[in-house]
Amino acid sequence: MTTSTAEIILNLLIDHENEWVSGQELAAGLNLSRAAIWKAITKLSADGFTIESQRGPGKGYRYIPDEKMSAAGISHDLQHDIAVQVFDSLPSTNVYAKQGLVNGEVTEPTVIIANIQTRGTGHFGRVFDSPAQTGLYLSFALPITPEQQVVPSLLATAIAVAVGRTVKELFDIDLDFRMD
Repeated sequence: MTTSTAEIILNLLIDHENEWVSGQELAAGLNLSRAAIWKAITKLSADGFTIESQRGPGKGYRYIPDEKMSAAGISHDLQHDIAVQVFDSLPSTNVYAKQGLVNGEVTEPTVIIANIQTRGTGHFGRVFDSPAQTGLYLSFALPITPEQQVVPSLLATAIAVAVGRTVKELFDIDLDFRMD
């Protein structure tokens, strides 16, 4: 998967969250023109990221974290290197993951996250709606070889327990799980 200039800049700004990074510094570090930097910043803003811009000494661009999900924002805080794909909307993260595995597009463990699922697919093919800002909709795509044995229902349960324990430890919130 190729990384766009906007994604590279977003990663750099997230690394310096709430700090000013000059356009000249970004341009020099990435060997790009200031116009290319401005164009990428404009795209990120249009995509819903909060990036402030100010002229003057010690100013430039500043990323302000908000509720906008991004692969860069999520990956930045992970302790382990795992591929993350984030979408504003997908029919189903589960179906997307399965198609990626079958097509050979997903070749490493990958988390697929969507803010909205228009046709979420759960156990036994049950379909459900997943409106925006009401839950965490994700699937794990784990490419395995034929000789590796995995019991999918146990894996899903184990992941749900691990997520529940982590959220409880970090935020003191008890989660309820619905396994459709």
